[in-house]
Amino acid sequence: MARDHSRRLWELYEEIMSNADGVNTYIVKIDSSLKSRMIKDSKDYKDSLERIIFNLKKYGNPGFWRVNDSIKGDKHTSSVGKTKQGSIINKTSSTQGDRIYLIRYTDENSGKTYVMLVGYQLEHERKKRWRTEVGEICQRHGGVVFDEEQSFDLVKESPSHDGELLEWGALYDVLKQGKIELTSSNQDLLFNEANITITMDQFRNIAKTPPLLIDGHAGTGKSIIIALRIAFHYSVHHKESKDQKDIPRLLVVAYNQRVLEMIERYATYWMKRLIPHPEHYFQNIEYVPTLKLYHSLVKEVEHNSIPDPMSLRSARKFVNFFKFQNEFFQTIDDDSISAEQAWHFIRGILKGHGHGWYGDKRDQPLNIDDFRSVSKGGTIARKFTHRMSRELIQKLLGVFEKYETWRINKGYIDDLDLVRKVFKALEASKPVDQPKDNHLVGSFDNVLIDEAQDLTSKEFELLTHLLSSNAPHIIVGGDPLQTINPTGFSWTSLESFLYEMMDEGEVKSATRMLVSHRLPKRLVDFSNVIIEARSIVKNEVIELMESAQKTNDGGIVARIEFDEENPEDVQIIEEIMMDALNSNVGILLWARDFSELDAISSDDVILGKHNLNPSLDAEDPLVFDVHSIESVKGLEYESIILYRFGDLDSQFNEMSEKSLRPDYDGDDIDKNTYPILYHLNRLFIATSRAKKNVFIIDSKESLKNSWNDTIWKSHIQSDLTAESFKEHINTEPSLEKAETYFEKGKFDKDTNLLKKALASAMKCDENNEQRKLVINIRITLITLEIAYSPDDEKEFTESKKMELIELYEKTDNLLQATLMRASLEQWDSIYSSCKDKKAPLLEMLWNLSILDAKHGPDRKNNLAWILKNSKKFKELCRNPSVDQPLGKIFRRRIRDSSRQLIRRLEVEDIKKLKQDFQFTNFQIMELLIPEWDDSSSPSSSNKNEKLEGNFKQTMEKLFGENLKDLTDKDAIKFDNILLDNPNITEEKADKLFKSLSDKGDKSGRKKHIKKLFSKKASFDPLDRIWGSILKISETMDEPLATQKNRLEKRLTELENIRNAVFDSEKNIVSKHWKPAIQSFIRLSKNPNIEISSEMEIFLKSGEIWSKSEPIINLTAHLKSIAERLIRSLYSSNKRIKGLLVKEFEEYLGPITKDIAKYCESQVVSLIEKLFETWQRTFSYDSNAMVRSLEFMTEERSKKLNKAKAFVIKVELLFKVSGSFPLFYESKKPIESWIYKSFTTSSREHAEVNITFRRWRSGLEMPDGFDVRSQFDIAQKFGDNTVISAYSSELELGAKEKMEIGMETLNFEMLRELEPAEILAAVDKLTPKKIQEDAQWKNGKWFSSKSRSIKSEEYLPNLIQLDDVGKQLLYSVLVSNSFTQCFLAVYTHKFNGDADLPQWIVNKILVHGHSEFTKIAEIQASEAEFWQLVERTDSFLDQIKPSKRKKSVTVHLAILACLETLFVLKKLKIPERREHLKLLGLEVKSTAKKSEITELLFNEPFMIKSFEELQEDFSGFEHIKDAARTLLDK
Repeated sequence: MARDHSRRLWELYEEIMSNADGVNTYIVKIDSSLKSRMIKDSKDYKDSLERIIFNLKKYGNPGFWRVNDSIKGDKHTSSVGKTKQGSIINKTSSTQGDRIYLIRYTDENSGKTYVMLVGYQLEHERKKRWRTEVGEICQRHGGVVFDEEQSFDLVKESPSHDGELLEWGALYDVLKQGKIELTSSNQDLLFNEANITITMDQFRNIAKTPPLLIDGHAGTGKSIIIALRIAFHYSVHHKESKDQKDIPRLLVVAYNQRVLEMIERYATYWMKRLIPHPEHYFQNIEYVPTLKLYHSLVKEVEHNSIPDPMSLRSARKFVNFFKFQNEFFQTIDDDSISAEQAWHFIRGILKGHGHGWYGDKRDQPLNIDDFRSVSKGGTIARKFTHRMSRELIQKLLGVFEKYETWRINKGYIDDLDLVRKVFKALEASKPVDQPKDNHLVGSFDNVLIDEAQDLTSKEFELLTHLLSSNAPHIIVGGDPLQTINPTGFSWTSLESFLYEMMDEGEVKSATRMLVSHRLPKRLVDFSNVIIEARSIVKNEVIELMESAQKTNDGGIVARIEFDEENPEDVQIIEEIMMDALNSNVGILLWARDFSELDAISSDDVILGKHNLNPSLDAEDPLVFDVHSIESVKGLEYESIILYRFGDLDSQFNEMSEKSLRPDYDGDDIDKNTYPILYHLNRLFIATSRAKKNVFIIDSKESLKNSWNDTIWKSHIQSDLTAESFKEHINTEPSLEKAETYFEKGKFDKDTNLLKKALASAMKCDENNEQRKLVINIRITLITLEIAYSPDDEKEFTESKKMELIELYEKTDNLLQATLMRASLEQWDSIYSSCKDKKAPLLEMLWNLSILDAKHGPDRKNNLAWILKNSKKFKELCRNPSVDQPLGKIFRRRIRDSSRQLIRRLEVEDIKKLKQDFQFTNFQIMELLIPEWDDSSSPSSSNKNEKLEGNFKQTMEKLFGENLKDLTDKDAIKFDNILLDNPNITEEKADKLFKSLSDKGDKSGRKKHIKKLFSKKASFDPLDRIWGSILKISETMDEPLATQKNRLEKRLTELENIRNAVFDSEKNIVSKHWKPAIQSFIRLSKNPNIEISSEMEIFLKSGEIWSKSEPIINLTAHLKSIAERLIRSLYSSNKRIKGLLVKEFEEYLGPITKDIAKYCESQVVSLIEKLFETWQRTFSYDSNAMVRSLEFMTEERSKKLNKAKAFVIKVELLFKVSGSFPLFYESKKPIESWIYKSFTTSSREHAEVNITFRRWRSGLEMPDGFDVRSQFDIAQKFGDNTVISAYSSELELGAKEKMEIGMETLNFEMLRELEPAEILAAVDKLTPKKIQEDAQWKNGKWFSSKSRSIKSEEYLPNLIQLDDVGKQLLYSVLVSNSFTQCFLAVYTHKFNGDADLPQWIVNKILVHGHSEFTKIAEIQASEAEFWQLVERTDSFLDQIKPSKRKKSVTVHLAILACLETLFVLKKLKIPERREHLKLLGLEVKSTAKKSEITELLFNEPFMIKSFEELQEDFSGFEHIKDAARTLLDK
């Protein structure tokens, strides 16, 4: 772009914006102050406004004007005022009822004439006199209001030249001639934010040749210059080239997406007016936030693993200032430094200049001598820290070191880590390590940067790599005063950097943009006090700001004296501050950050009563919108309240006086500059947040010290009382603040600001706009809560995602709701909600939802559809809401379903996995890796052989015969997959090792060993590696055979333990546990084995030998192995339930005897867990449980978590299992501390039995012992043995014995009677007595002893009893066989569907279920039948009362069936014949085993038992065969 074309560009801009030359047709403009009012009136008074704009155009015709700037018009036309520059304010009619106010003025340099609409009154506003409207005009433009309307013939003045109006912010009348209709498109043209007046000062910068550095405060137009440069850049190219060749490429970057969007809107608006059909130019402009740009320039693998830094979900990974302050800096206990100081030090001084980069080539970390301000030999420039003390640098350096350690440990990165990764990619030679979007490097003609103060030196350097030439074609806009800490951005550093890039010429100093188009003059003058003070402190010449609104007397800077002891003052200020929550008012405290804000506000009479940062679900909502100096950065308000800076901060008054005093001469610059500059920068940030008004609230004393006219040079115009303050401040509610907070909070990922946005929006009147905003804020807040939540808070994250789903569904955002459901893997809901949806992404999600196995084999069609529509899948994964974890979920579903269905897919579909889903041959082989069975099951070998055959066959279909299409690398993978077969034979393994060697993998077995050992730095004795080493060792030739045998025995023992510790069968105590316990005992006796490091298995590698040491000498590891073994045993409640049925000698015995010495606490926990899990309805071995109590000494009881609950469970066990006899059967069945803690009744029960044991053993009895009294007590507890023994001692007669037996239902006493006596005794009992008191478990049913009896009296006696309860009781007393009883009571031809009485269910069926659960658990390892019995819906489930609504007779038949099979299995052939005969079956005396089995299975009770499984049990046919095999094997 040529130099010094600023005026030509300005003229071109005016012409295209106004469609006028300013001579033949005046340029018509509209005062920008009217914009918001006109937008409002365009809705409510559209017709009137259309007529005003239509009539306005005619005043662009010079014929409507007199030479003296007055309008020719009707009787309503007059002169009503004059601006400060002397321009006449004209009033005239637009229509009969509407009035408009116009000014004509000229540019003395160009000779152009302008007409500006400066005011209007619609008909309904006529009550407001013209003087009011003209008064408001004069307030903006200066001047006077005439006392009376003046006719034009009285005005005798020449046309005015008004320089103020020339640069006044005004809209051009861009609409074309003709009928004016304020359609939405016309309103967008007229009221567009880019329809503005560009000043000559701004055009001078637009016309300059790059490099161009623009230094300007907020509101000076930096972003406008960048946008207009873009538009004119392409306008010039279009006029000069007239084609689409060699179109310049421009890169526009800023930290903030909102700034970029504004620049793009401005540039697009202007390009459409400058260039016909500019669409092809739009394609050559990249508007990219800096972080997003850096993310695109890291290498691809890092790009894919690092989330998009602009997305909300990146908050989990990226450290921004919010995360730094709220997560890391909370750990720094040093009030002398603030979070923002530390943040700027780390970014601006260290990492921003490439110092202390993690992974750099420095041998040593940074230290204090690296700073040239401290040590002459330092590498960090003096200018960055020369105003800091050594102590402060040392503290900040310590924070940096802690920060880097914290960041690395957390797996976080900050923006400069991203920059570091980009430089590494730029320097890479391998394509795979180069930038992902490498095409961006060296591809741009110009780079335009806004918000440069947010960028560091290394970022500027990075951006120059994107230029297409070495010349620094770069435009930079920035405002150093927007950086609170004076250690960051520096124009001087940037100028030096650009100078080094230039071949010739020089870099001009940064052009200062001094004119603020946003601030009224009063606020500019106020801010200049701070800028001037700053220049004195830095000993630099700094030009002061100017206001474009020189004549605008709007705005106010006022002091409000506040007396916290005055209730009226407190009430007024509190109300105003509360109203500020949802109005255009900002409240600032003199606090560096939130923690300091929270601390000082607690001392305030108003703020101290409230929580300034309540949680979202807090009962007391947020009522005050209060900011620290850091948090208010980037925000603007109509009015700002500086609240009690002097009152609440102990140093503010002193520092203000020191930094702002007019006599400061800079003598002690090095000593005090840093804190003074820091103070002034913070003060500038605070005061420059206002667009119109600054209100200073402080006590009388603080106002006198810090806000006096001497310091502020009389730029504080007013002193207000609290009452008058209320009249001056506008707290009209609106959504504007909530919307602004929402956008900034979302970009900054700042949940505190978003909470304020929500509170502000919630306080506004409810309407559609408000409701929508509230929902969007909630969505963003919850999304960030999820992102910031720790990985282990899964429940919290899932609940928040459910809230998001609800919010998305409220806004009919089905796609976002569905994606969130996908992240929770709620595929059933997605299946329902997306069914028949035609939107491409929803259709893809629905097909993904149906990939679950439960949808059956037809889901293959859905997988095929996904593979055929890979473009839609890629589009889904590119959706901004699809983060890496969700993308992984999608791919995992495809991967998992492909693994399950790949054999059913067409070859073309499998090729799609390679072509479009980047599956390599290697990966496809991985998908098809057989799921080897590494268990010790007898069937595993056959299973693995079949898996291997199927795998080979599939590979040949995919990769050709003999796998000819595979590379050697892939073929090596194939061989290694086969090598992983747990049952691979030595011969096959040797062939594979040879094959690997033939393909270049010569190390074969050695390579496999090395690979195993390379996975970790160390291996504990239970690592899975040792199982692999065992298998390899078994196939190796080893000269040291004896040592090989020792090693393999050791590895086998450890493998046994590992199989138990990592047992996947959580529901049972599997077959692994008994060998594991025995193996540990053996290892504990011989922990150290003698073997040589020269063994082949160690490859003569010192590293492998040292990593093997933990298995060679286990002495130091026995404790941890024992602890893991026992912890794993009690880690599953279902496994504990399995342990309940085991005999003591099998598990608990060796554990308490041999293992407990290594892990006493864990064994105590195991026993406690055993009793905690046990329920009276479970199957259990009461003997084992009681014997485990021998371990529970009083000393060990101190290790119980809940000793009282433990004792309660022990007492309950003794009650329900009838274990109290142990107190007389054993010398010390349990420790005395346990039974002495029983309840009174149980303790008495135990003690009477202990007394009985002493009496029976012939020991000396205590004084007062009496057999009769003990006999009476024993009857209360019903211990049959005790009662029988005492009754014999007392020589009770048969009649008395029978009476006692009947009273207590003592099976043992009743069995001593003759059958006829038993019959008589039973017949006398009432059914209710039998149902309630009979202890069926004291019988001998459902055991290996359940043999039938030979008795001719049995059936005749049974028939005499008329009640089923009596029949069953008689049977259990005379026969041990439940089957004999069942067939006698219910006959061979029973009705299987007859309902069972509830007492039979509760007493007999529950007892039978319990016994057969134990039997099945024990027998399952021996016979497949009992394994099948345990399966879901098999026999045990059929007879479990809690599984069904009612029980019927066939469930008793199943008990008979199981008992018969269990008993017969243990009998020889003749015994089987005899047993079945006694059951009433006709068995030949010569029947063979198979014939006996066939006869049994033809019995109705057996047939109906198996038929009961037919409907529910999938293994119905198989279990019957297994039962036959059980008897015939």
